[in-house]
Amino acid sequence: MSPEFNQLFKNANFLRLWFSQIASQVTINMVNFALIARIFENTGSSVAVSFLWITYGLPALLIGPIVGPLIDLASKRKILIVTNLLQAVAIFSYHLFKQKLFPLYTIVFVYSLLDQFYMPAEGASIPYHVPKKLLPVANSLYSLTFQAALLFGFALSGPLIVAFGADMPFVLGSILLILAALSVYKLPKKENGQRHRSFGAYWQDLTYGYSYVRHQPFILFPIILIMGFQTGFSIIAVIFPSYINDVLHLAIRDASWVLVIPGGIGALLAAFYILPKVLGSVRKIKVIELGLLAACACLLSLGIVVPTLGGIVRSGVASLSAVLGGIAGILLLVPANTVIQEQTPPSMRGRIYGSLTFLLTIAVVAPTLLAATISDVVGAQMLVLILATGALISFFLIKTKGEGFVNYHLNTLKKGEN
Repeated sequence: MSPEFNQLFKNANFLRLWFSQIASQVTINMVNFALIARIFENTGSSVAVSFLWITYGLPALLIGPIVGPLIDLASKRKILIVTNLLQAVAIFSYHLFKQKLFPLYTIVFVYSLLDQFYMPAEGASIPYHVPKKLLPVANSLYSLTFQAALLFGFALSGPLIVAFGADMPFVLGSILLILAALSVYKLPKKENGQRHRSFGAYWQDLTYGYSYVRHQPFILFPIILIMGFQTGFSIIAVIFPSYINDVLHLAIRDASWVLVIPGGIGALLAAFYILPKVLGSVRKIKVIELGLLAACACLLSLGIVVPTLGGIVRSGVASLSAVLGGIAGILLLVPANTVIQEQTPPSMRGRIYGSLTFLLTIAVVAPTLLAATISDVVGAQMLVLILATGALISFFLIKTKGEGFVNYHLNTLKKGEN
């Protein structure tokens, strides 16, 4: 393990934040898998699954724009504690509504409403507890956690349902969220930031956050990149049941071992082996280009090669493709998040992450619904090929335009310093 990781793991406050993220992400992925399986098994429709993601996105559209300044003004520690506890209640309430499908969307809506406060507060908290030189490693670990939580959440959910019934992912999720609240409760109470400001100052903070992003190319570029990645990931999540059923010919509850676990292995390889070797010697934009190429190769394999195979060979190639996909996700997300945190002043981080959450939702909702509709008409395989084309186009755009864009603004910054 690298010295940077050793230093990070000795940071007790970071470990408290990290455990909260692990518990929160494992919970939402366990619950998502259980809900996706139930909805698809009852409806057989990707559109019905897409409504799950749209419901999750609605709170960001409703309150996302006003959350950022609140995060900067309030105690991030208190926000993390309260949201974890309320999300535990929301997940546990599944027992009251499990006989009908519609109330399940309500649970997702409430959880997401609370997430609009949790996610920006968590992202803005990292630099308070992690030295700047360790931010790339911390972001690598956080991005890995998102991938690993998908692995553990999806991998756990199916066996839990089979062994203990459909309620178990929700019970375990509630327990994990309570433990997450206890973990962040131990964070230092003192934080930087102003309190008790007037509405005029609050509104000024709100509008300035979006203006700041728009006029800061080194922040805008990674935000656009993350938006594109999240859109593609959301589309994959929506068509996942259909792809498993129509292309791999597997039961949904058994398919996580073919795609999800290999994806997590790829993320582990990228975070602990590939990134530590390349980030110190290779520019971040080159790492991003490599991530896009890996994503394109993964999707082309799933869309062209895997459907032509059969039996165990088909599953094996799909698993290898998923490993490549996990690597791609880390190579894209870690450099992008590191740039955002390096280029954002501490007093602006809550607003920037609040803006990011809102913009991600706007970017995801329409493509997700459109992709689900197309999937129901022409099949999930075609959607995978469309995503591969998008990744390839993105690579060429960054290769031909992005590097010049970065070099120009770097030279501008150097001239300004002189």
